[in-house]
Amino acid sequence: MSDDNTNSRDKRSRSPSNEDRRGLKRKFDDRHEVRLIIRTRDAGAIIGIGGENIKRLRHEYKASITVTDSRTPERLVIMDGDEDNLVLIITDIGKALVEGNKSKTDKDDLELKFLIHNSQAGCVIGKAASKLKELRKDLEADIKVFPECCPRSSERLIRVIGKPELVAKAILHILVLLKPFPPRGPIDFYEPSNYDEYMVPDYGGYYDDEDDRKGKRNSFGGGGGRRDRGRSDRGGGRDRDFDRRGSGGGYGGFNNNRNRGRDRDRDDIYPPVPSNPGRITDLLSCLKTTQQVSIPAELAGVIIGKQGSNIRKIRMDTGAEVDLDDADGGKSDRIITIKGNPEQIANAQYLLQMSQEDSKYDYNKTKKELS
Repeated sequence: MSDDNTNSRDKRSRSPSNEDRRGLKRKFDDRHEVRLIIRTRDAGAIIGIGGENIKRLRHEYKASITVTDSRTPERLVIMDGDEDNLVLIITDIGKALVEGNKSKTDKDDLELKFLIHNSQAGCVIGKAASKLKELRKDLEADIKVFPECCPRSSERLIRVIGKPELVAKAILHILVLLKPFPPRGPIDFYEPSNYDEYMVPDYGGYYDDEDDRKGKRNSFGGGGGRRDRGRSDRGGGRDRDFDRRGSGGGYGGFNNNRNRGRDRDRDDIYPPVPSNPGRITDLLSCLKTTQQVSIPAELAGVIIGKQGSNIRKIRMDTGAEVDLDDADGGKSDRIITIKGNPEQIANAQYLLQMSQEDSKYDYNKTKKELS
């Protein structure tokens, strides 16, 4: 019996005390995960020749650091460690990136972009952007929260510009600020394999060649960014009331002579015809076209959804680009521009129709009133 008691006391003495547990909890709570998006071309500056630099960072700062592989212009740098060491790591990485880009720019400022869950963005922005203004002033850095989630994810980007040390401290300050506010709703981490060049202006990612981003934004008939393209491409070739009458042709404008627009932009839109006729299905799946539909202005709110939730969901579910033009005063119609392959466009049109029907809006009655 006494032996049993002795064993019990020994077990208790070997088990962590409450104080030890609190210490372990504090140590765990001090750790943070940072998810950066970088240009693929900048990955070498972080990894180093033969991986020497990233090994040094892991060893020196006792942190987990991963640079994901990607065939797109973007990669992720995922770091896990305590707050102080993460500040040092990001500063170290930032200085390497600034040095590596000296040939392209003479600026010493660092630009880094990191990911947070969409539901946490409001904590950074605050009412009427009051918190964001406060952070900019207190952290002495240029901070921007991009409005859209990264493609097929629930994550948004925050861009921070400033001296490397200040950028690192700002990123960790924001992550510490968000610690008491865990993500709400579905969590879909951004994968660079889902990169979408045409969504870059909205979610804040990187182009294949960032130096040429202005050219890329204006390479489709002078349309500017993705939203601007949707507005500028209006003309006589629109579809009415979600009817599928043709695919709209080229990006150069939907004028009455569709064939001329299609020929002018054929090289940009149509991929090379495969030499193997059996791959015609593959050709159709990657063929991107643009379609426009006109809806009564009263339906715009239904299509957009609360805080843009419905139109974002349609984009994510179909992979198509879906944009609604700006509301001009007194205009009875709004134009929706859909871009993608035939299947993406068809699915987007279907979901748009479902949005209209789910709203129990008497669409046929509205058409008569407008005609």
